[in-house]
Amino acid sequence: TARALPISEGGLGVTEALDVKIGEKFKTILKSANLPASVHATCEVVYVADEGYAGMKFVTIQAEAVAGIIEYVKKFN
Repeated sequence: TARALPISEGGLGVTEALDVKIGEKFKTILKSANLPASVHATCEVVYVADEGYAGMKFVTIQAEAVAGIIEYVKKFN
């Protein structure tokens, strides 16, 4: 479990991502009251910082989920 900050149609950053390594893949479920539905995806770690922050790209994600993320980003940016 981690907190996703920031998020885009290409991927997300997560805090509290201890002990993850570049190249690892995870099945994820993103939940937010501001998203139209939970987003199910597979992410790959592409960046890790010492402070527990990791950047991940979406490897597999449904088109409907991407559309929901784009609407979320437009609404809050």
